[in-house]
Amino acid sequence: MTLREIASQLLSLTTDRAVDGTVYTTSGLRQYFSKNLIDNDRLLVTVNLPDGTWKCLISRFRPNDPQGYDYTLPETRAEEACIISLAEAL
Repeated sequence: MTLREIASQLLSLTTDRAVDGTVYTTSGLRQYFSKNLIDNDRLLVTVNLPDGTWKCLISRFRPNDPQGYDYTLPETRAEEACIISLAEAL
């Protein structure tokens, strides 16, 4: 996936179009992801979904490939805890 695709999908899922407490357009969120993934392969963000506030992990798995990104949005709090642990370990 591209960062634009991820930004678009995440914003369509949120209740307030906000990530990490800031309201974004798709383009603005793509830029936020790009800026924060320059030196890292993973970025942990907070999104407000209809069933509560969740952590989401944005990952780069193919360096230098504009389609080399993906995101993980947990379905349970146990999955979310694993995602948080993974992000903090790196």
